[in-house]
Amino acid sequence: MKLTATIEGKEELLASLKAMQVRAEKKLDLFADAGHYMTFTAVPMNFRQHGPGWPSVRRGGSPLIDTGRLRNSISYTANSRDVVIGSRLAQAGIHNRGGEVRPRAGKFLAIPLVPPLTLTEARTKGPRDFHSTFVRAAKGIAGGKLIVFQRMWKTASKASSMKGIRAIFLLLKVTRIKRRPYLVWKPDNLRTIGRRWATYIGRGKEAVVPASGGSTDMGGKRGRG
Repeated sequence: MKLTATIEGKEELLASLKAMQVRAEKKLDLFADAGHYMTFTAVPMNFRQHGPGWPSVRRGGSPLIDTGRLRNSISYTANSRDVVIGSRLAQAGIHNRGGEVRPRAGKFLAIPLVPPLTLTEARTKGPRDFHSTFVRAAKGIAGGKLIVFQRMWKTASKASSMKGIRAIFLLLKVTRIKRRPYLVWKPDNLRTIGRRWATYIGRGKEAVVPASGGSTDMGGKRGRG
């Protein structure tokens, strides 16, 4: 005796599978979604959580987010082969991976000392912006390295006597920036992206995002399928 069976909804099933195949082949949509998620969700979370695990900074404040410029410079660009996420800011790479910094012009790097300088002064001013300064190797301070000192006067006219001297910059030929990775593809990020892709491919539910987005300061952490 021969048994036969009829599958109800066969055409709908085949159509659904075909639609899933079409969506799975839309690599641009998938990579754009990954870039959008990393740029606007995952990377900002790294900044908010300070890594987590970023080393603190001697001057105080929150590392990498005092001004928000680096955080706000992150953007992405996707195509059918991969997605690039990053920043074009000059300091972006060294903060992400760590490393040595040397002066591009002149002999020394001027490292602001906070305090006595304020965070605003440290970010926006150099030694030439302060009056009544001189350089001296200070014994017992920073191992005898060169220090920029400022004479402090009781009045702006300097007609009265000096009220004190403060150290405002440390001069170094090289310094090391500690690694504070903010642009990383964490395992949790990849799992989240995988779930987003599975939802899109399986159900056709996705957030329509452009092939690029974020700041115009682009740089470079690449992801591939």
